[in-house]
Formats: sequence, structure tokens, C-alpha cells
Amino acid sequence: GGSSLYALCRRWVQNEPFSKGPPSPRLPEGELHVPGEAPGPRVEEPAPVAPPDWDAALRGVEGPPPVAALKKIHLQHWAKVRRSRVRFRQRKVERFNRRLALLLNPNIPSPP
Repeated sequence: GGSSLYALCRRWVQNEPFSKGPPSPRLPEGELHVPGEAPGPRVEEPAPVAPPDWDAALRGVEGPPPVAALKKIHLQHWAKVRRSRVRFRQRKVERFNRRLALLLNPNIPSPP
């Protein structure tokens, strides 16, 4: 039977991938399950990147710190934040691609 992709996706989101009837009105609690895959953990948000240690970074500087030194410290900190966010997005995309491939694969075995 040819189900539309929309109906298939909707049943998958509601964790009823093999249901032939109308999907249930509410989503289940917790992790959603993709047919053919053991439920995996969601990708957790990364821990916040620790702010710069200003005392250590500006040790030995007399008076107000130079603007160039402050900019360098900020750029180093925000580069770390960006790397953390990029890794997080990459993990989310990898998980999404694995789950989408399973969803779109017509040869998924039914659960016992």
C-alpha cells in the first residue's frame, strides 16, 4: 500500500510507524523510536564554555589593559564557543541523517 510520505512521517513522529489507522492524537512521553533502530539518546546541549580567566590573562598588566589584549582574549573565548556549537550541530545532523535513512528505507523489518 502506498502511504504518502507525510502520513508515514506523521506516524513515525507519533511513534506508530506500522499503524494502518489514523495516528493517535498525542505523542508518547520520552524518546521517539525509529523502526529498525534501537532508541538512542537525544543529543544533549553542550555544557557552557567557561568564561576567560581574566586574572590569569591580564596578570602583569599595569593599569587598564590594552584593547588589543582584550580583543584577543574575547576572540579565543568565542572561538571555543563556536567550536562547541559546531560539534553539537554536527552530532544532531548525523543523528537526524541516520534516523531519516531508516525512515525512508522501504525494507525496514517490522518489530516482533
